[in-house]
Amino acid sequence: MAPVPALRPSNVLMKTLLGHRQAPEDRQEKIQSLSNAVQSNSYRIDCRKLADCLISSLLLGLLR
Repeated sequence: MAPVPALRPSNVLMKTLLGHRQAPEDRQEKIQSLSNAVQSNSYRIDCRKLADCLISSLLLGLLR
């Protein structure tokens, strides 16, 4: 049996980015809106959600 590669954040990010390229048309408007917000520097990040995700990723990494 072949070993299963570890799921790394960079792999998840790449799959997410590739998924956005192939997004259905009904999501295109939302993607365009987010893209415009990022380009105009008006996109706001929820710091609590970001911190929760980072801490979760760190803890999951320590459990491996």
